[in-house]
Amino acid sequence: MVLCLAALGLLAGVSGALIIGGLAAALAGLVGLIRPRWVGAPTRTATGITAGAGVALLLAGAAIAPPVGPTITPPPVAPLSASPDQSNPTTFSRPAPPSASPQATPVPTVRTTTRSRPRGGPTTSPTHSTGQGPTAGTALAGLADLTVKGRGPRTGYSRDQFGTGWATRPDGCSTRQTVLRRDLANVKLLAADVCIVLGGRLNDPYTGAAITAKTTSVDDLEADHVVPLSDAWQKGAAHFADGRREVFANDLLNLQTTIGAVNASKGDGDAATWLPPSIRYRCPYVAQQIAVKTKYELSVTQAEKAAMTRVLTRCPRQRLPTAASARKVVDRNPTLVTMKPEPSPKTPPKTDPRFPTCKAANAAGYGNYRRGRDPEYDWYRDNDRDGTVCER
Repeated sequence: MVLCLAALGLLAGVSGALIIGGLAAALAGLVGLIRPRWVGAPTRTATGITAGAGVALLLAGAAIAPPVGPTITPPPVAPLSASPDQSNPTTFSRPAPPSASPQATPVPTVRTTTRSRPRGGPTTSPTHSTGQGPTAGTALAGLADLTVKGRGPRTGYSRDQFGTGWATRPDGCSTRQTVLRRDLANVKLLAADVCIVLGGRLNDPYTGAAITAKTTSVDDLEADHVVPLSDAWQKGAAHFADGRREVFANDLLNLQTTIGAVNASKGDGDAATWLPPSIRYRCPYVAQQIAVKTKYELSVTQAEKAAMTRVLTRCPRQRLPTAASARKVVDRNPTLVTMKPEPSPKTPPKTDPRFPTCKAANAAGYGNYRRGRDPEYDWYRDNDRDGTVCER
């Protein structure tokens, strides 16, 4: 063991040899103090001297030992100053050291490292708001363009202000019959007059229910003004000319066939007070109202606009209907029905104001009334059908 420690000491230099040797002597002395026989010492005094000598050698070796590692002194570095190029705030240049020669070599520019953008992130810095409005042609865009103002007075309103009844269209059919023909499936038209709708099936958009002739007749269906006439009156139509109001009332864009009871429940309510029972149809319904109000420059109230906005947030891409879509017919191949003429009711013969029977007429000198010549012929029954009654 002593030889091994000595070899390590020679490899570590003089200081290492002193430290290792002192360590060995100190350990041997301590062991000898406790068990002299283990180290072969004659007396404890000798082992104590050996331990003391080992401690002295250990201290001497530590005193002359060199530092653990070399000290590196960094070269002086001039402070960084901002580059004159302010287009890149992360770029800096080191000022050139003072030199007597005007041809001194310029110091190269030092650039700091910027943090890289996360993989897959946006190529441009994000913004809190895109600043983009609703897409053109959508109901939301049309709503944004409508004038918001309070409801006007209903004073002076009547249905007659929008024309008396349904107008006759260029094809000769009334507006009501045209709307029925457009909205019904399995349409049946009168062959003698194709303007008359006899029956069909209505898939009522307001309720989502299918209405057929088994449950109701066409007489129970109504053409609803999507923007009610009274509502239009209070929001701009009161200032229309009479002819423009009649056009408004007969505009196919503003009409939809529905059940009479549903139409009655709506009344003259706007979107703030009435919406179709079918939630799925509320987006198209509100879009149709906006299209009509845009076409005729009618206003909306603040509450009405808020209600429309709530509906359209569920369908921001809902498009505005057009005049062409308002003319689209559901059933392009209607069935023509030929009505059989009803038999004329049998009318009893007229009663002679003078005689109750032919016998009484003959007794008074009257008789032989012929068909087509004597009006009295119709007062008596021609039992033998010979064209003569009350023969004498």
